Amino acid sequence: MNDDRLLDLALLLADGHALPAPSADGPEVDPRLLESLRLLADVAAVHAGPAIGERFELLERLGRGSGGDVHRAYDRQLDRFVAVKHVQAQSPRGAGRDALEEARRLAAVRHPNVVIVHGVERVDGRDAIVLEYVRGRTLRAIVNDSGPLPPDEIRRIGADLAHAVAAVHAAGLRHQDLKPDNVMIEDGGRVVLMDFAPGSATPLCAAPELLAGHPGTERADVWGIGVVLFHLATGEYPFVARTRQELADAHAAGATRTVASLRADLPRDLADVIDHALRMDPSRRPRSATEIAHRLERDRRPRTSPVPWIAALTLAGLVVWVALRFREPGPDPDLFGPTTPWSVSAAFHRGPVTGDVLHADDRITVGDSLSLSYAASESTWVYVMNEDERGEAYLLFPLPGLDARNPLPPGTTHALPGASGGHPIGWRVTSPGDREHLLVVASRKRLDALEARLLDLERATGDRLPTFPRLDEAARDALRGVGGLTRPTQAGGGRASALARFAEPWPDSSETVTGPWIRQLELRNADR
Repeated sequence: MNDDRLLDLALLLADGHALPAPSADGPEVDPRLLESLRLLADVAAVHAGPAIGERFELLERLGRGSGGDVHRAYDRQLDRFVAVKHVQAQSPRGAGRDALEEARRLAAVRHPNVVIVHGVERVDGRDAIVLEYVRGRTLRAIVNDSGPLPPDEIRRIGADLAHAVAAVHAAGLRHQDLKPDNVMIEDGGRVVLMDFAPGSATPLCAAPELLAGHPGTERADVWGIGVVLFHLATGEYPFVARTRQELADAHAAGATRTVASLRADLPRDLADVIDHALRMDPSRRPRSATEIAHRLERDRRPRTSPVPWIAALTLAGLVVWVALRFREPGPDPDLFGPTTPWSVSAAFHRGPVTGDVLHADDRITVGDSLSLSYAASESTWVYVMNEDERGEAYLLFPLPGLDARNPLPPGTTHALPGASGGHPIGWRVTSPGDREHLLVVASRKRLDALEARLLDLERATGDRLPTFPRLDEAARDALRGVGGLTRPTQAGGGRASALARFAEPWPDSSETVTGPWIRQLELRNADR
């Protein structure tokens, strides 16, 4: 066989075609050569992966989203399950094209409470958006099955949803179809914002200005958050209407219902947040989704306390109380959980948790990133604080918007403060100081009284984290150190931290305890 004929056969195999059958009048082909070519083709097929257009295998229909069907699918190339949302080619007002463009832009959003967009593909001959497959239930399904939710759960879900919407807005996008069907609770508790659909808002959940034909704004999405919270609290919607005309008439009359008219037991602060978001005039609603998130988190306070006078204590006084109760013979299991021994291992690091371990009196400086590795033999509630020489305390963990949340499960090492969009986040030293006292409290039982006081503290938030919006030098210098590494107004006077006086020094190895674990690490800020 000449070289040209051999090349032709190889190209046929490379293109996925079968070798031609030998013919009597064709050139003679060495059978051993043909067998080698077939073997080569078989090996190539194993390593080449699926052919274009056959990457995704549609398994089951999950439902119908805005603009098209949604299927659970198997991604043969990456060996994972995904959600495939087909986009109708002839959607009204070009919604199909808009949805694809929205998906491309949404792919840039990285937030733990926003569904991940893997890409825009041709699946089964049609345009489709390939999304993270979330195994869980929608808020509508949860309310239908279980009825209205308790206030603390409404606050938790609402705060996570509001942070997700804020991340979308920060990317220059609008959701425009916020409703209980478009928010899922993943198995394990993660809140996930789904199904972005510009130009196709659901009338019963849409802001009045959207139904009137005005462009969508951030405050239209604020209305949508209010609708979701209203539904979680009551199982109903702000307006009662069976047709679009009835809905328009109700909007014109301003006949929205207050949440308290349907649920009198709802705490007043929570009812106020919901009613504020559902004001007919957009200018009278909260200015942003972030404002709603902060109000919900601020109001997440227990209504009772293990001891009536504990709410009057300062943070330092509360730590004294925790420490004393811990040191009494036999910790109170009603406050701290079981009295059987449990083990904990923790270390502060410079940089990620794979970086250098920090020890007492080590120096830190502006620009340093700090993190905490934490592991325990049992599920534990963990609180991390920082206090400077002036006695001002700041909350480092838990923080909203990050994936690490209480209680932290056992059997794994956690990198705190957590991650956002799969990227680890660290506390960043952004200003000089003197001595910094890092305090960690861990307990097998939630410390409600401690949490109530922590909510009063300033905390590290999204706009102060190093992977969030970039700050110029002047803006960065004006911030208190992320994670509470602060700039005192004057040099430290050598007074010991109020918190540090009531905590054990930081250990060099893992420890076994029976009550809460309270330890502090003192570092020197080298820039002062």
